[in-house]
Amino acid sequence: MSSEIIEKLVTDFNNLNKKCDKLIEENRNFKQQNQNLLQENQNLKQKIQFLNEKFQEKDNQYIKLEQHVKNFEGEKSEELRKLRQLEIISQNLQNKLEITDSNEENDNSLPNKNIEQQELQELQQKLRQKFQELRQQPRPECSNQ
Repeated sequence: MSSEIIEKLVTDFNNLNKKCDKLIEENRNFKQQNQNLLQENQNLKQKIQFLNEKFQEKDNQYIKLEQHVKNFEGEKSEELRKLRQLEIISQNLQNKLEITDSNEENDNSLPNKNIEQQELQELQQKLRQKFQELRQQPRPECSNQ
């Protein structure tokens, strides 16, 4: 009987030893997986940091672009305001010439009239050119890129 018990104990011990070996191997595998996951986590943190920096750069570029667009719109508004003023001046000159024409039909101030008309035509030509320039300027587009 004692030999049977000893044999059973030896068998149980061997089985437990095998289980222990399996658990040790499993533990090694888990440790390796943990190391791999820690490394992958570190890599992902670096990628996130890189992407955050890129995002910050793009955000800064977008802010600068917005400011340029605002400045451009302000300049364009100022140019349009100046053009409106020139149109008013041109219209006033034209009205003045019409009044002068009606008052001086028989007057000998023909050279002055020609000079004023020539100035008016030059001014109108400049206005047309300025309008053409403003119409041909590309409009900036904002994007979220």
